[in-house]
Amino acid sequence: MIYLIDNRNETDPHINLAMEEFCLRHVSPDWPYLIVYVNRPSVIIGRHQNILQEVDLHFTEQEELQVVRRISGGGAVYHDFGNINFCFINTYDRRSIANTRQTLAPIQFALEDMGISAIFNHKNDLFVKNAKISGNAQFSNMKRILVHGTLLFDSNLDHLKRALNAPAKHITSAARKSLTSPVTNISPHLNTRLSLKKFRVRLLESIAVRCGGIKNIHLDETDWHAIAQLSEEKYRTWDWNYSKAPAFQIKRNAFGSTGQSGD
Repeated sequence: MIYLIDNRNETDPHINLAMEEFCLRHVSPDWPYLIVYVNRPSVIIGRHQNILQEVDLHFTEQEELQVVRRISGGGAVYHDFGNINFCFINTYDRRSIANTRQTLAPIQFALEDMGISAIFNHKNDLFVKNAKISGNAQFSNMKRILVHGTLLFDSNLDHLKRALNAPAKHITSAARKSLTSPVTNISPHLNTRLSLKKFRVRLLESIAVRCGGIKNIHLDETDWHAIAQLSEEKYRTWDWNYSKAPAFQIKRNAFGSTGQSGD
């Protein structure tokens, strides 16, 4: 049995990332949990990344895309209303870090159940015909472990490529750089045409089979107040989203000088 935590159909990435962290730290440790949600158009970068190396900020500002840092490592990803996000939360043990593929097996099983043969690469991302459909990352507080990722169902791939095409090529940094891969949406590979809503239903039905059932649970108002507060104090702040990048150097050739910034 896995417990599906209702996110109230929230599409704000600041709230949804805060919800993931809150649930990791505060929900009862006795059960495995799952959160499934959709974010409005946004770019989510890894904890150890430099925004200037990952994101075209001119494009994100022009398109009014939110740029938010998450607590897990890994590379930058693009979210929009054609993308489904999932988050598994389980009890931590030493094998958990190495068992990412086992944690994500229900996702792979669900895709196979819909006629899509998805395989993992060496980074535990899911590929269909040599193109990525799902990027994944994890975080642990040594008590619980969170594994979350994306499923490109019918995303705007042009906006994805433009948002993640950072113009700052003159930065030297120890930050984690995203590995570029060809991407594809899931919808063209389905034998039967599905809406995003129906795809979500099919996804959860398959996960229920794999995990011995799903039980829906709801957070109370005190929990939602704490999530909103975490969102305001962390995920909406310049300090978290921009200042947390590892130290870096910017070469300004026009002036013949080198600048340095970062934590």
